[in-house]
Amino acid sequence: MPQRERRSSIVPGMKLGPYEILSRFAVGGMAEIFAARDPQGQPIVLKRLLPEFTRNEEFLRLFFDEAQILATLDHPNIARVYDRDIVDNHYFFTMEYVQGKDMLTVIRRTLRAGSQLPLEHALTVVCSAAAGLHYAHDKRASDGRPYDIVHRDISHSNLLVRRDGVVKIIDFGVGKSKNLGSAFTVVSSFKGKIRYMSPEQCGGGQLDRRTDIFSLGVVLYELTTGKMAFAGPNEAAIIRKIVLDGVDPPSTRVENYPPELEAIVMRALARERDQRYSSADEFRVDLEAFARNRGLELSESALSTFLHEIFGKELDAPWEENNGSPGEVSQVSTPPEPIPSLSPLRVDSGRSHIPTRLAVRAPLRSSPEPTPRMSPGAPSTAYGSRTQGTSAWHPPPPNEPVHSSDRKREMRAWQSDLVHRKKGNDRRMGILLALLVLGIVGIGLALSARGQDRVPKFGKGRDSGEQTTEPRAP
Repeated sequence: MPQRERRSSIVPGMKLGPYEILSRFAVGGMAEIFAARDPQGQPIVLKRLLPEFTRNEEFLRLFFDEAQILATLDHPNIARVYDRDIVDNHYFFTMEYVQGKDMLTVIRRTLRAGSQLPLEHALTVVCSAAAGLHYAHDKRASDGRPYDIVHRDISHSNLLVRRDGVVKIIDFGVGKSKNLGSAFTVVSSFKGKIRYMSPEQCGGGQLDRRTDIFSLGVVLYELTTGKMAFAGPNEAAIIRKIVLDGVDPPSTRVENYPPELEAIVMRALARERDQRYSSADEFRVDLEAFARNRGLELSESALSTFLHEIFGKELDAPWEENNGSPGEVSQVSTPPEPIPSLSPLRVDSGRSHIPTRLAVRAPLRSSPEPTPRMSPGAPSTAYGSRTQGTSAWHPPPPNEPVHSSDRKREMRAWQSDLVHRKKGNDRRMGILLALLVLGIVGIGLALSARGQDRVPKFGKGRDSGEQTTEPRAP
């Protein structure tokens, strides 16, 4: 059932400082996102902190410290943060408006159009994102201290493709810098979509740039195999697979998957971070070398042409006509959901090769109807069993709002699981402490009883006034 939309005190036509609010197009766990216009009439995105987070002064300080750090990120593949301000107790900062689509929307529309996603475009997106991540990871303060920025939430929905083919990373708002302190870490420790989290992120460990490399590796895996890297009936099962089992090699899920590409993917997805790429730039270099060896041209202009083929005039329409929502509500993380299934690499004349396009197929939605039997040897997908030549699932229309009820339900289940684990740990700890106390008391009683036989008895001796320790006669 769709979740009732949360009402906001910010309404269209209202002004926050010099910025005119046009519409609200997304709300997340910590902030709500508005389409707005700056004093020059240019479109921007305004991110306002939700009121319940404005009561903690330490959190507000960290919020603006983070905005200040993010404002220093100036890279073609990162959406810019412009300004930060407080107006009538509204805490917000403004960001670059990206006229384009996120990768999840691109995959959906490609599927709906009956078209195919070129592999070189998937590699273009991943390489561009790796370049932006490397810049953010290496960002330093004026005194040379590294900011140690980690995005924490790399996924399809946080990679935008602008109408001219330039890829932009968005939602660094859930990122973390070591210089922000511990209070922000508590708030953002479980940010991100479970399917794209690294093992150390699932375990609540210390994070560095290699966690973003893992997440980007998941994106690459899904774009080149058409299947989820990690799937399960619930978030706990997915976490167990990420932390304990690891990812299945692409060649086990896709026939004749190129071994060179598999080596790159598996290195990015290594469970032990010391075995991953040490930097996103190293990841990008290997992907570009693979593309060159396969004769694939990574081109932003070609990616732009493909977007216009898929979306048509929708890309060129003024943003007010696009439901007031730039990028189809793509400036904020969307709830985790299956990516439309892209068919794997195909085989031609018995030889493995990289196709110029990947055929698009639809995933199945689970339903109460019995699932048809799969053909022998057919690989299973993350969305259920696949029937031969049929599909029981179709994605929603592109302008249909994405509700977060499923995401919140999953997060409640995950939080409940954590609470139960904590209660169990507390119970076990209490039992251990009780046993320890009982042991100490028992040892004390034993020592006391043993010492009773050796306690000196004070009294006059029979022949002298000296003390004696002999036991008295009964």
